[in-house]
Amino acid sequence: MIINNIYDKGKIISKTGEFGVESFIRGSNIIKEICNTNSLILIIDDKSIQSTLALVSSVRARINLILLDIANFERQYKEIIDKFKPDLILSSQNVFSKLGFDDLIKSDLFNIFIFNKSQKKSFQYCQYLPLVLLGTSGTSGPQKFVGLTQNNLSANCNSIKKYLSTNKNTKCINNLPCSYSYGLSVLNTTLSAGGQYFISEEPSILRKSFWEDMNYFRITDFSGVPSVYQDIQKLNLLESMSSSIKRLTQAGGKLSINIQKYLLNWCQNKTIELFIMYGQTEASARLTYLNLTSEPHKIGSVGRVIPDVKLVQNNVNLAREFELIFKGDNVSLGYFQDRNQLDNAVDINKGILQTGDIAYIDDDDCIFITGRNSRFAKIDGKRLSLDQIENSLKEIYADLAVVSNDQILCILINQEDNCDYKDFKKQTKKVSGLHQSKIKISNGIVPRSSNGKIQYQKILQDYFS
Repeated sequence: MIINNIYDKGKIISKTGEFGVESFIRGSNIIKEICNTNSLILIIDDKSIQSTLALVSSVRARINLILLDIANFERQYKEIIDKFKPDLILSSQNVFSKLGFDDLIKSDLFNIFIFNKSQKKSFQYCQYLPLVLLGTSGTSGPQKFVGLTQNNLSANCNSIKKYLSTNKNTKCINNLPCSYSYGLSVLNTTLSAGGQYFISEEPSILRKSFWEDMNYFRITDFSGVPSVYQDIQKLNLLESMSSSIKRLTQAGGKLSINIQKYLLNWCQNKTIELFIMYGQTEASARLTYLNLTSEPHKIGSVGRVIPDVKLVQNNVNLAREFELIFKGDNVSLGYFQDRNQLDNAVDINKGILQTGDIAYIDDDDCIFITGRNSRFAKIDGKRLSLDQIENSLKEIYADLAVVSNDQILCILINQEDNCDYKDFKKQTKKVSGLHQSKIKISNGIVPRSSNGKIQYQKILQDYFS
């Protein structure tokens, strides 16, 4: 079954032009003139109008694609070329100039570099095309690529639009990269609802021109991951928000309770909605939601399951922890490691996702996540949830990470925070129940992936090896 294309409505807009469905169709035709059904496109995402149009056009053309953030390109380029052997690279003129690529096929929409010239064939669509491959660098280990179908993306769009009431008046902006599932979800839901997705030439929230564009474009919906809202609080940037803002949304990891309270207070004073959400790339982005402005007493929860998705556990008891397992049309096929797997796509997940996240559910069906299966340690015979400890300590210092080698509890605090180590050890002892001799604290920069996730394995290696 082919669901209506998510890019049949909406506009992508910059200060230099507007691009709607006619442009999306024209872009897909440009690609289909070059590609075969079994081609693979690598799109380098730099948050520009060109890389965004390349993405939309490639999905409409029903061609498999890998979406890679420019920040990760140099680190992953050789591995991706070796394993996936893409036929084309699509991106902006700016990206190709920086990389020294020439001999490009140019259009007013995007630029193309041809890797492999193959004989043109007629299009015959298989069941799972197109697959959008997104990287996911969980808390440890090498990056994996998740295979999302158009049906996955459409199903998640429809669910999100129901609870966010996304419509033709929705205006979003490109502060999140589309190569990150949350950023892609913002683009997809906005266009699918017939809304407008705006491109700022300076998409960093740390730049004054970004906030000027927020006001210029009259943005209604702003989305951020925890690190974005940490910076907003630290730099007091909420007052820079456009008066047109109607909704703030947060996903991409646990946001500290202190920052949630900070955002909630501002939103309540301004009559703005604040949504706290939970999701995974493997589920096309979002799985739960909480309108915190409507239910401030549920702070700390990730809310209820989104429409058309179900928890599959049987006999879940209130206040008893269990692994979150979801079932829905938004669940990806699985992971892909090379071109051969991509050319012979198989649905491994079959619509069911075991998240690895541990949670309990209250009598209002609100979910409270307590940790991950892989984020537990056993020290002196005591089983510890590293996530619970980390979340508690983040109420003291917002930017820190907790790891363990099952011998000691290791805490890395951002070097910019002035820390009273003696007092902090006492606080950690109170939270963890461990003797202070089992607690080690270091000062440095908490490493994060391009989508803002803490790289716990790197912390263990670099600071506590």
